[in-house]
Amino acid sequence: MFNCSLKFLSRPQLLLEANRKLIRRSFKTSQVQQELTNDVNDHVLHSPYASMDYPNCTLDQHVWRNVRQWDNKPAVIDGITDRSVSYGQLRDHCRVLAIRLQTIFSLNPHDVIAVCLPNSIEFPIVCLAASEAGIVTTTINPIYTPEEISRQLNDSNSQLLVGVTSMSGILRKAVELSKRPIKIVYVKETESELLPADGIDFNQLINSQNIDMNCLKNHEQDPNDVVVLPYSSGTTGLPKGVMITHRNIICNSMGLNSEMGAKALVYPAIGNHQDTLPCVLPFFHIYGFTCTLLSKLAVGCKLVTLPKFTPDTYLRVLERYESSVLHLVPPIIIFMSNYEKLQLKHTKSIKNVMSGAAPLGAQDVEKFQKKAPNSEFLQGFGLTEASPVINMSTPGSKNYGSVGCLIPDTEGKIVAVDDPKYRGVGPNVSGELWVRGPQVMKGYHNNPEATRNTITSDGWLKTGDIGHYDENGEFYITDRLKELIKVKGFQVAPAELEALIRSHPNVADAAVIGVPHDRFGEVPKAFVVRKNSNLNEEEIKSFVAGKVAEYKQIDGGVEFIESIPKNATGKILRRSLKELNERLLTTSQVGKQRNLGNNESDVVVASPFPSINYPDYKLHELIWNNLHQWDKKTAVIDGITDRSVSYGQLRDHCRVLAIRLQTIFSLNPNDVIAVCLPNSIEFPIVCLAASEAGIVTTTINPIYTPEEISRQLEDSNSQVLFTLAALSDVVERAVSLTKRTIKIVYVKDKENNSLPAGGIDFNELLDSRGIDLNGLKNQESNVNDVVFLPYSSGTTGLSKGVLITHRNVVCNILGANSDMGGGSVVNPAIGNHQDTLPCILPFFHIYGLGCTLLSKLTLGCRLVTLPKFTPDSFLNVLEKYESSILYLVPPIVIFMSNYEKLQLKHTRSIKNLMSGAAPLGSQDIEKFQKKAPNTKLFQGYGATEASPMICISTPGSRNYGSVGCLIPDTEGKIVAVDDPKYRGVGPNVSGELWVRGPQVMKGYHNNPEATRNTITSDGWLKTGDIGHYDENGEFYITDRLKELIKVKGFQVAPAELEALIRSHPNVADAAVIGVPHDRFGEVPKAFVVRKNSNLNEEEIKSFVAGKVAEYKQIDGGVEFIESIPKNATGKILRRSLRDMLKS
Repeated sequence: MFNCSLKFLSRPQLLLEANRKLIRRSFKTSQVQQELTNDVNDHVLHSPYASMDYPNCTLDQHVWRNVRQWDNKPAVIDGITDRSVSYGQLRDHCRVLAIRLQTIFSLNPHDVIAVCLPNSIEFPIVCLAASEAGIVTTTINPIYTPEEISRQLNDSNSQLLVGVTSMSGILRKAVELSKRPIKIVYVKETESELLPADGIDFNQLINSQNIDMNCLKNHEQDPNDVVVLPYSSGTTGLPKGVMITHRNIICNSMGLNSEMGAKALVYPAIGNHQDTLPCVLPFFHIYGFTCTLLSKLAVGCKLVTLPKFTPDTYLRVLERYESSVLHLVPPIIIFMSNYEKLQLKHTKSIKNVMSGAAPLGAQDVEKFQKKAPNSEFLQGFGLTEASPVINMSTPGSKNYGSVGCLIPDTEGKIVAVDDPKYRGVGPNVSGELWVRGPQVMKGYHNNPEATRNTITSDGWLKTGDIGHYDENGEFYITDRLKELIKVKGFQVAPAELEALIRSHPNVADAAVIGVPHDRFGEVPKAFVVRKNSNLNEEEIKSFVAGKVAEYKQIDGGVEFIESIPKNATGKILRRSLKELNERLLTTSQVGKQRNLGNNESDVVVASPFPSINYPDYKLHELIWNNLHQWDKKTAVIDGITDRSVSYGQLRDHCRVLAIRLQTIFSLNPNDVIAVCLPNSIEFPIVCLAASEAGIVTTTINPIYTPEEISRQLEDSNSQVLFTLAALSDVVERAVSLTKRTIKIVYVKDKENNSLPAGGIDFNELLDSRGIDLNGLKNQESNVNDVVFLPYSSGTTGLSKGVLITHRNVVCNILGANSDMGGGSVVNPAIGNHQDTLPCILPFFHIYGLGCTLLSKLTLGCRLVTLPKFTPDSFLNVLEKYESSILYLVPPIVIFMSNYEKLQLKHTRSIKNLMSGAAPLGSQDIEKFQKKAPNTKLFQGYGATEASPMICISTPGSRNYGSVGCLIPDTEGKIVAVDDPKYRGVGPNVSGELWVRGPQVMKGYHNNPEATRNTITSDGWLKTGDIGHYDENGEFYITDRLKELIKVKGFQVAPAELEALIRSHPNVADAAVIGVPHDRFGEVPKAFVVRKNSNLNEEEIKSFVAGKVAEYKQIDGGVEFIESIPKNATGKILRRSLRDMLKS
């Protein structure tokens, strides 16, 4: 690696070495010399690279000076359509348009035209034609509103506007708002597009027929004339026009393309060599304009334009055009590093990757390089006012936190923020970066005051960026000067807090601003984009706590928003956030409500829905009650193999197996069989056959270990085990551990699977040949007999068998299927109608068993089973079977909302989506509904002990934080945790939810003590969940009672802290438990799954600090682990975390 040689000199020494450079760059050398002599403590750094000889020419002359060497090579290719122009064609188009600008539009030197285009072939034609005609180009973001475009048109005094036809309405409105006669030239995106009235066709302007290519009017032009007028991001005040000269861009382009160390970023297109760059950074921004467009045209590169970043299109360009050099920003690099589709075939040709806008961490770079092993990384730093590049690392540098050394002919110094003499400080001391060099802008357009405040009389540009340099002359940028927050006289860098918050697993993005505070002056306030709608303010504050000093904590609060406002290169627009904060303050003051106070009576909430007359049916009787209406319809389909059974076939299979259970296995009523299967056609056959034979089914998770399976087999006293042939080793070990004789029935998951010795073939049991379908033995049983024995998740102690009766299941099914205002989730399969459900929730869990399997079979739905969730298989099922109903959990909903492959063709048939296990936030729902616009969303809540449904929302409810109202014939009350009289409290008061209804379990299997502790003598089920209800009877679940942490006598809800930690952008998942503490009793400890390995314990604690009360902070420390242990529906297994901690 090339080592930067730092010349750390006092002013007089520096003058002796640098005088030649200073004279060449036309700085006020006499004044500089006087300053150098007067203060020996002003430390200035020079670029370590060789000085360059810059040509005295205009930008267009610089670009075309060697065009004959690559005249026939492709110059620009449209990455969407593959349309292209050669360098010769590009040169001709620019000359023709330059002539047209002078003749048709009568434009004179220094007039301004505006280009409002996405990246395209036409963009460089406009800019280079303007340069050749002596005209200035102002670049406008094509996603701007008419008001924003109009403001820039007026401020720049633009005479002409170039844009795409699809934006005609916006562009015409902008011109109308400007109240000036600005002509609009339209670029057609397709040949069939019609021009708006009075629109001018761009293609006609570059048509060279009947034009004299030598008739360009002569005009005197100086390299110090302005050539482009981009507008700064406007983080403070309105955007300002930045006057960039020909010389600025030429010097910056040459410096960028030069050999800085071992090699250059790109090389000229000599002979067969031609570097290829996909251009995804917007040309309207100075980074894309200089770094990926003009500097690369000057050396004959092949540019492939993309109007925006879409992963699959970008991958196509990488592979098809064998891209060799990439100019990117960190968010794209990080995304691509984690994008499963990115393979060696896309990256094998990549030599260099230049990243700007923010430093990339070592792990991010190394992760990308695993996918692009031939690439070397460069990082850089710049700003619009410097055309833009100031610093750049050498290819292959491993100092990832640095933005590199100063580029050729550039000086820099770090000025202490409060130093009135503006002296440069030494290495590793923080301050504002000032730079001087040939790339520094001429000034701000029509804003001499802003220019004086930004560029000193001796040419120093005050970047407004806070940073430092090290002993090797490498610079580090840490924040923006104007964005520093002053708390109690201390300076707080928003970027530090933002990086910390983004490290939270449930945070997609974050920004921090300062807000006024009566005592401290200002305090930090965070704006957070959540990945998980459960994430709350206290969790963010708690995540930050302990990782930063007290004055840096998020005492200004947290706001959850849809997205962080940013400019084109990802810089946060804090001004927009400050405006948003003002609006939020106004709203919150209007919306305050008084406390309702304590209610001394026992307040019970009843279901608002009509009562149901429940039949005295056993489960199988309910399922087959209306079989005649859909006997021929498809019942269950294997979503992997497309194998299927009709309802008639399913009924026969169940009857045959019920007889076999009685005859071959000699099972009696109330005996127990175990089913250890993934979702499959066989699963409902086993369960319904058992119900018909009067036998109990216990469901076992097929990913359990032999020890776990053995424990459930023994506790349930199972006589027969149904499982997959592929699981034979595991289940045989489990059976051997029980030391009991348990017969094993194997389902072949492949036709060629051989049965283990002594195994029984499931398919043979279904063979109806020689069997009397009326030969089922009569057995005395009633609706209050147990039919299922699922095991609870066991968040405390070992899992307990939950005694679910026929009546429990039947009442829950009928309640969940009823019309609860606005329609039911599903409708019976009458006539041609049949709802289709992809079954991804595991049947072994009560949610999948009760809600997606049994309740839907009662209505004749078509069920498509999937053994596990894989995105592409799920999408295939959605599209192939035109799925109309989905039962999901929030993690899958959120994942699918962000899954790029999910398109309207997959979702157009979806009518209703039921989400359970945890509430979905409004942002997550709305994001999913953008991809599934015909979908209504229901949310629900339940527990294994309630068979499982307790609450469900009405179709299309917008109260996304709620789990809805109590289902029919269910009562609920919220009991204050410490109330010895167990009275129900009023609305909006938190406590434990108790419920009572026909779905409540019979009790725990062989555990009368646990039953007494969970079900009261008058039938109330203590759910163990903390929540409240509102004035409309809608319930909100916030945490688990048994998981509450007692700190200094205060109760801390882990879920609150977990949601906060998950809101951090670099956190993938999190869990919190209480750990012993000598003084406080217990304190919270976090277990965190990182997205970014740079995330550390202090950053998590700091992220939480200020967002929660002191007693809620993560004083028990942070452990980083691979994954959070959870049960099948995503509930955290805190017992496993405690066991992990002990070990």
